[in-house]
Parts: sequence; structure tokens; C-alpha cells
Amino acid sequence: RPIQKELPVWVTAAGSPETFQQAGAIGANLLTHLLGQTFDEVAQKCAVYRKAWQDAGHPGRGTITMMLHTFVGEDEDEVRETVRGPMKGQTI
Repeated sequence: RPIQKELPVWVTAAGSPETFQQAGAIGANLLTHLLGQTFDEVAQKCAVYRKAWQDAGHPGRGTITMMLHTFVGEDEDEVRETVRGPMKGQTI
């Protein structure tokens, strides 16, 4: 049997502040990442989400999850060279 009465809704957002705003307004959880945006840009967009959440009258502050890609190795320079191409060279 399900543990929750309703499954939570998640929205994935990165580029558009409007998507952050809409996610907060509808009470959805938010998944974002750092590809193509800086920490400061993410912080500003998260503030947009939190304000929309609060303005819509949802309880609490909402849930924001940051996805981080990780590659572990023994040498930092080698790791950077290994991941540079795959992370920056291909778009879908």
C-alpha cells in the first residue's frame, strides 16, 4: 500500500526564473543543477521560488534539491581533464 496519500510533484528548472516561480506557485518541489548557471543565479532563482511559494499560501518553504554531477579520482587535475569534454562538449 502507498505510504503517502498523494505523490509529491517535482519540477526541474535551470534557465528560466519563470519556471522557478511557477513551481513555487503550484506548490511543487524543485530540482535544479549548476550546469549553465552560477551559484548566484541559482540563489536568485531559488528566492523567486520561495516568494512564489509563500505568496501562494503554501505551508513551509517548499523543497529545493540541487543535483550535482560527481566524478571521483585521485588527482584533481586528471579528474578535471577527464570530465571537461563530456560535461561541456555535448548538448541534448
